Formats: sequence, structure tokens, C-alpha cells
Amino acid sequence: MDDKITFVLNDEAEQHERDTVESEDMKKLTSVVAPIAEKYNIQGPALYVVYDDNIQGEDGTVWGGEFLLGDREHILKIQYTKEPDDSGETLHAVPMHDELDEEKKEPEVAERSGNYIRMGCLQPVQLLGGRDGAKNAQMVLACMMNDAEDRGLIWEDYESDQILDPNLHQTIAIALDAGRDTYISTSLLRLFDAAAAVLGICEENTYPGECAKRLVEAAKNAVSKWNDGTFGMAAHQIDVLKNRYPVRMILEKKNGEWIADGPRLIGDLRMAKDGGIPTDELALEFHDAVAEMTVKMCENIVADASGNGIGVNRVVLSGEIFVDDILRERTVKGLQDKGYQVYY
Repeated sequence: MDDKITFVLNDEAEQHERDTVESEDMKKLTSVVAPIAEKYNIQGPALYVVYDDNIQGEDGTVWGGEFLLGDREHILKIQYTKEPDDSGETLHAVPMHDELDEEKKEPEVAERSGNYIRMGCLQPVQLLGGRDGAKNAQMVLACMMNDAEDRGLIWEDYESDQILDPNLHQTIAIALDAGRDTYISTSLLRLFDAAAAVLGICEENTYPGECAKRLVEAAKNAVSKWNDGTFGMAAHQIDVLKNRYPVRMILEKKNGEWIADGPRLIGDLRMAKDGGIPTDELALEFHDAVAEMTVKMCENIVADASGNGIGVNRVVLSGEIFVDDILRERTVKGLQDKGYQVYY
């Protein structure tokens, strides 16, 4: 696994091994998009968005928030600049003073190729408990918060934690550090679980997808409030809303792949909830943030493809999460407003 999947690989042998494993995972991933591509007889390059939760890679990672550049008939090639290896920093003794002299390296250009190339994904997060652990949305939330803490995005006071049980929070942090019974996930469904838990809407999946379903129901209630003019109109909200932006997802490019920061979004939801914003309205903001991220991610990837001589104007939405009509409708509209042909 590389830094996009929490741990760091530095040597070429390990990177080659990852690329080989990833090609096996890709076969499973593309099986999700194939039915839609065949249904619409999509020929030539297209961008495939896969929001699902049942794609288990042989490297132990679970994919489910992926963006693929694909062409069913032709091999695509994408060049990208690899991030520098910081291990080249050395301390040299020089006359009169010592200084940290970082070796200057020429940017290294690498290439990915294949019928389908992963160009983006959600922030990979280390989760506990295997697939059974996904039933516990509180545990997923604690793992997401731990990831955000490790990256310095939020700071926690375990003793005054009003959302997570302090003992559970600390226990999970210790277990994640130990790396036992953990796996790496980029699943959007797990992000839905964490959002439902942090907003206090649902803390456990007693059946598959329960947290996501209840989060959608809350968002639909906020849509009704928007339509009748009462959204954001609670008396205590007026001053709060003057000084806040809606929650959103941040994108960052790492080694040629765009990464959408889910844990940061969860931290922002928590702060907004602590600030008194109603949970149903935040559930809708969460949907808007994911839809906005999806559109922006597609724009960025299309630009990267264009820089490699590949023109793309079709986007295929696939995976069980697009059953959520709020997310689907907002994503489709956002993409169509940008001029893309959208299939789902």
C-alpha cells in the first residue's frame, strides 16, 4: 500500500507488487460498471464513478468510492508526476554552520495504462473489525475521527467527548495503532455510516444500508423545509449562519490520483452540529458536499485526461449508493450543467 492507503511504500519492488495486485482488483471493480456500459453501448473513453461497498481487493482493501477512466476497447495511458521521496534529506557539515540540505531531484514521470485506470477515490481510511465491524456506525465514526486527528485536522478531548464514548474512542485509537483486525476502505457507504452516527441519526446498521437510508430520510425532510421556506430559519440559527460556509469535501492530488477527504467532512459536520445546526439540514449539506465533490472530481480527471490527449465528455454513475435519489439527482444535474453526458 502507498501513502494513499495510509502506509508508505518507498521501493520500486513494493510499488510494482501493488500495481500487480491493483490490476486484479480492477477486474472486480469494472464488473460493477460493465452492465451500464453495455446497456448504453458506450464506446470510447468515459469516466466511471463507482459508489458501492462490495468490492474486496486481494490486497486487503475495500473499494467503494472510485473514479475510473475507461475504454472497453482500447488501452489508455496516463502519465503523471510521482511525488518526491523525502528520504533524500541529509545533514551536511559546512564551514561556519550546519544546514539541512535537501537533495534536488528531477521530477519523475510515471505511467499508468489499461482499459480502466483509477484516477481518483475517497480518502483511504483504516477501519476496525472486518466487514462485521461495518455494522457498528459508531465504530466507523471513531475510525474516521481518528484518521482526521492523526492528520491534524481536528483535536479531541476524550474526557469531554459528547458524541463518542471516551473509553471507546481511546480503545479504538489504540487498536488502530496496533493494526490488528483492521482493513483499509475507500467506501462511500462507510462515509454515510459515519455521517449518520456523528449527526446522531443512526448508530448501527441492523440491516445492510440502514444508516444510509435514515440519513437520506433526514435529508429529504430538509428538502421539504427548503421548499416551504423554513430551511435555516430556526431562531438560534440566524446569527450562526451569517458566519459559516456549508460543509464540503476537499480534493488533493497524490501521485496522479485525486483524493476526496471524507474524514475532514465528518469533522466539519461535527463542528456544525455542535454549533446548533439542525441534523436534518446537515444531512442535506452532506449530500450536497458529496455531489459537489463528485462533479469537481470528474472535472479534474477530465482535465488530466485531456492533458494526455484523451477527450472525455461522458460520465457513468454506478453502484448501489446511487439508489439515493437526492445524491443521484444533484450529481446528474451538476454534471449536466458542466456539459457532460450522464448515464446511470
